[in-house]
Amino acid sequence: MMSKESPLPLSLTSYLDRSRDSPSTPPTYPKVIPCEKIESILMHLLESKELVQSLLLESQAISYRKMTRHPDQCSNLPIQTIGQVPNPEVLAGKSAQMCIKTAYVANDTVIVSKMAAGGGDDPIHVSPNTGTVSIYDQRSLRLTHLLCDEGLLTEVRTAAAGAYVTRGAVLRAAAAAAAATSGASIHYNVVRKVGLVGGGVQAIWQLRLLIASDTVDPSNIMVVVKTRSEESARQFIQTMAQSAYPPDRLFQFEIYNETHRFTQCQIIYTLTPSRSIVLKADDVMLPSSLLSSSTSSSVESSQPFLHITAIGSDSPGKCEIDTNLLDKADICLVDLESQSKERGEFQSYRWENSHSKPPKLLEVGQNNVMDENNGILLARGEKHQQQQQQHSEWEGCTQKGLFTIFDSSGLPMQDLQFAKIIMSQI
Repeated sequence: MMSKESPLPLSLTSYLDRSRDSPSTPPTYPKVIPCEKIESILMHLLESKELVQSLLLESQAISYRKMTRHPDQCSNLPIQTIGQVPNPEVLAGKSAQMCIKTAYVANDTVIVSKMAAGGGDDPIHVSPNTGTVSIYDQRSLRLTHLLCDEGLLTEVRTAAAGAYVTRGAVLRAAAAAAAATSGASIHYNVVRKVGLVGGGVQAIWQLRLLIASDTVDPSNIMVVVKTRSEESARQFIQTMAQSAYPPDRLFQFEIYNETHRFTQCQIIYTLTPSRSIVLKADDVMLPSSLLSSSTSSSVESSQPFLHITAIGSDSPGKCEIDTNLLDKADICLVDLESQSKERGEFQSYRWENSHSKPPKLLEVGQNNVMDENNGILLARGEKHQQQQQQHSEWEGCTQKGLFTIFDSSGLPMQDLQFAKIIMSQI
């Protein structure tokens, strides 16, 4: 909206001419960055573990720390979710969603507004993902760059967030295992299987960032895939096997079955747009440290740790994980507590008829949650400490086996940081 002092232009042309001729504001036109260029930049960054750590993962750490520790300096604007309740459906179908997030930081140079959409029911007219990222100059308020990313930046920054926290949990489990056995802290050894609930684009990027962040060795793990059908699971596996990106072809896969489910997985991702439970308590095996060391039959059958990353719940009414399983977690991590309770996995309504209270939530950006130097997860769960003090069977237990959950519904600040990465590489 123009200020009251600004005279209305006689026509759009005269308004544009006047704007271009303004002596205080030289004529500028937004620079359009095509998706191919953005993808090229991201794939180049993935080739270097150092750049993945220092740029992609660190951008997430910066986002979380800023929002949690300096909220007075960061925008916290309402997220617009088009096509999902309580808003009416759009023509793309019941599952279609368009999400608009805007962010800026006080005394920074830019304002970033991201639009990401997907999930339409009509495969002829709707692509799996689409979107743009608009970058405005904070001083002139002009649009300077339009990143035509087709939703790619949202996919990658979401996967980077998952990798940042997952890597912290893996490093912690490896350090604890090494201390218990007086051995070397080789974090590859604590991950044997990874579970995927969902086989879309986000599943691919979560696996890619697991490799690129040096969290897992794909040749040493098995990925268990659960999708809507066995056919779609096979299609996902075939997509990975035929991928033009070589690391995708390194993974070994098996299809989810009702016998083993995800009980042998140490890392699990839920990546669906579901409004009903897709992961229950009996689908997983809790860490072996919840048992006496004398009851563990062997190292092979024990569970060193369990970390679940919940991605799918990003608007009111969505949910993926049974509250009975959420209640069992030692540590529940979120990107932003208020947002998780509004549109994430920990939406408050889910405990309204429950006998248990909602779990305590820790924001990833809080002090002493993640080590700022090496990225290891530092937080200790209250439940974990209470059980250790109250039960004698804890006497002979190692303390390595934490069960952690990270709920990420996506912060606008993450989009801002990722836009800056692309800008720095243009």
